[in-house]
Amino acid sequence: MSKKAWENWSASLLLVLSIFWFGDLSAQRVVNSSPEEIRASFSAQKVNCLFFFVEDCPVSMRDFSVVRELRNKYDTTQLSIIAVYVGDKRGELNAIADSIGTELVYTHDLAHELVEMAGASITPEYFVFDNVGELKYRGAIDNYAYGYAKHRKRVSKHYLEDAINAVLKGKRVATKSSRPYGCYIEEL
Repeated sequence: MSKKAWENWSASLLLVLSIFWFGDLSAQRVVNSSPEEIRASFSAQKVNCLFFFVEDCPVSMRDFSVVRELRNKYDTTQLSIIAVYVGDKRGELNAIADSIGTELVYTHDLAHELVEMAGASITPEYFVFDNVGELKYRGAIDNYAYGYAKHRKRVSKHYLEDAINAVLKGKRVATKSSRPYGCYIEEL
C-alpha cells in the first residue's frame, strides 16, 4: 500500500472511530478531542475552521460577533468552526461558552496539542482547512486590527470569509495568510 493510500485509509478509519466514540462533533457544544480526532472530523464539512481564543483577550472577544455571523451564514454541512480555548481555566469552558452565547463547537487545548498542530501563536488566530485537512488560510479574521492596540474604524478586508468562500467554490484562496494581532498564547 502506498504512503498516500495508507494516510487516506488511516484518516478514514480514524473518522469512523471518532464518530463512533465521540459522535458528530458539529452536534456537540464542548468536546474533548485530540488533534487527530478533530482532523478526522474535517471530511464531514467542505470547510473547517479552527479559531484559537482566550476569554481575557479583548480582540478574541470582539471577533465572536463576526464568527457568530459566519456561523449563521453557512449551513453546518458546509462549514465547521471549532473554537479552541487555550486559556488555563480548567473546567470552566462550559461557562465561557454559555457567556459568549455563540453556537459553536468548543474544545479546551490544555496541553496545546492543537496549538502545536496548527502553529498558532496569537489569539485570535484562524486556520481554514478543506475537507481533506489541507491548510488553506491562517491569520486574522479581517483587517480590523493593524497593530497592537491599533484598530480601524471600518473593516475593509474580510480574510476569513473570503477564504471560506473560495474553498466552498473550489477556488484558490487569494490571501493565504495575514498577520493576526491580539494576545500571545502563553507557553506551557
